[in-house]
Amino acid sequence: MKKNVLSAGGIIDKLISHFAVKNDGELAEKININRQTIAGWRHRNSINIVRKVVNKLELMKEIFPDDDKVCDEEIDNVTSAIFVEVYRVAIENDELYNLRSILIKFSNDTGRVGNISLPEN
Repeated sequence: MKKNVLSAGGIIDKLISHFAVKNDGELAEKININRQTIAGWRHRNSINIVRKVVNKLELMKEIFPDDDKVCDEEIDNVTSAIFVEVYRVAIENDELYNLRSILIKFSNDTGRVGNISLPEN
């Protein structure tokens, strides 16, 4: 069964496997952090924090060998699902114009999308 590396628990499990330790406590000792910290990451699903730890340990290639392929695809799927839900709620609440405004502001602020403007009301 493929581990879900898009969860803090999945990443922690890969670290346990990489370091050939048996549990979170042994992993904590190996990477010199508190066992409760790892438990907190699992409980809160702190993906970004765990990925930063992996990066700090210089293990990105070992823990995420297919990072560009698998993780980006999974993240794109999650982002798409979030967008669909936000779009649905915006329509239900007659807030589509505001959603468009936010998206256009984001695109203009990041410079990642060409100049787009809203039609006048």
